[in-house]
Amino acid sequence: MMIKSSQKSAIANFLSDQKLKLVKLNEQEYMEGLIADRSNHNEQEIMLEATFQAVEKYKSSQESYTILSIGCGSGVFDKPFLTKLLELNKYIHFVGVEPKEVGCLKTEEWCQELSTFKPNKFRFKIHPIKLEKFESSQSFDIILSIHSFYYFS
Repeated sequence: MMIKSSQKSAIANFLSDQKLKLVKLNEQEYMEGLIADRSNHNEQEIMLEATFQAVEKYKSSQESYTILSIGCGSGVFDKPFLTKLLELNKYIHFVGVEPKEVGCLKTEEWCQELSTFKPNKFRFKIHPIKLEKFESSQSFDIILSIHSFYYFS
């Protein structure tokens, strides 16, 4: 995609405006902004519905699920997905892989809440590493990769 010269000058004018200040966000500020942005769109509901339709079509008879979430982040998708499965009285072993510490801490927090909500039905393990370093002999029924494919080269 080429940027026209009129677009370039508009961008240059925008960026040179003295009233604007570019601020680099830390990891936590970025995650909070990302969560706020996604909560303003129905993207999550569409993805949740499509994922549940796939689970119902291929795995509905199962009483327990082992779930791997690649790049689980702070759990914007995973938490409502797992909550719905728990409401259906399913047993869940959740494994999250996330390289960013802030995302891992948030995921650990809500996973702890879910294990309190359904102590005999929910187990979890969060791995604070990149997917390339993750090793497991465990097989998974469901593998989630929400907003993470574009990080692979």
